[in-house]
Amino acid sequence: MANASSSTKLALWIFLLITIHGNALSLPFVEVILHRGTLKTLQIEDGDAIDCVDIYQQPAFDHPLLKNHTIQMKPSSYPSGIKVDDSQAKLFQPWHGHGKCPEGTIPIFYAQVSVSGLNFHGLKAGINVWNPYTNDQEYSLARVSVIANTDIIEAGWMVNRRRYKDTKTRLFLHWTHQRLGRTRGCYDLDCPGFVQTCSDFIIGSPIKPVSEYGTNQFYITITIYKDIQSGNWWVKLQDKDLGYWPSSIITSSSATLTTLTWGGEILNSNLGGHHTATKMGSGRFPGDKFGKSIQKDTKSKFGTYFFYGGPGRSDKCP
Repeated sequence: MANASSSTKLALWIFLLITIHGNALSLPFVEVILHRGTLKTLQIEDGDAIDCVDIYQQPAFDHPLLKNHTIQMKPSSYPSGIKVDDSQAKLFQPWHGHGKCPEGTIPIFYAQVSVSGLNFHGLKAGINVWNPYTNDQEYSLARVSVIANTDIIEAGWMVNRRRYKDTKTRLFLHWTHQRLGRTRGCYDLDCPGFVQTCSDFIIGSPIKPVSEYGTNQFYITITIYKDIQSGNWWVKLQDKDLGYWPSSIITSSSATLTTLTWGGEILNSNLGGHHTATKMGSGRFPGDKFGKSIQKDTKSKFGTYFFYGGPGRSDKCP
């Protein structure tokens, strides 16, 4: 069962030296709050860190509806139309080179085309991974999403300078739930809700490698579906069951989905009255095709797929 004891703040005190307008400003102590239930912390590049958190003390269990929730470690079944593919390339995140979280914990990053009108049980897609240029305060992402009534779940990769304070391509999750005029939800593990069961990946962590124009191509495969027996909404990354949103959080009464979407999205701040220079995908138009524009494979490597993306502000889009 989830630990129901009151949350305890764990603090790490560090010395910080920063420079403002060329002058050194000493801040003797900066309080960094560790995640509750942290059993181990891994230091990685760029000063970032990873907390290895007791799986039953992860942020999801701060939600009042999950006070006595028992974790479902694996889905009880898969939709018959989704085939398990063990030939997927191994997904590497840079933190893997800095250690491993103990058994019974999950890693949490610590740092600063649509189809509708039918009934579906889930979706699976291979998404080409790129590192597009983004303007400051803007983002570029590629994702798949499922919609069931007022519930929306999406997963994919994102470059978001405002959110992550860098230009790296990162794995992300996002969900929203509307009820009685209120909208709840968040990105990654920023709020209680998503129950992570896999210790191999950090939600919000950088993805490597990324595709290169005209040469090496890299994909991530994402599956989102509803476990019919438990009602939980599962996310599968490559060949790993990443975790789920409990049926008490995503409360759609329907056992099936009403809309599936695949594609990209950018934020255009329209600075200076011009279309943004933020790119989508590889930054090339779909006509450049394989290895040059972003590809989404919705069926198999040689089955259904489409290209999309573009360079942002250009002669064709001033």
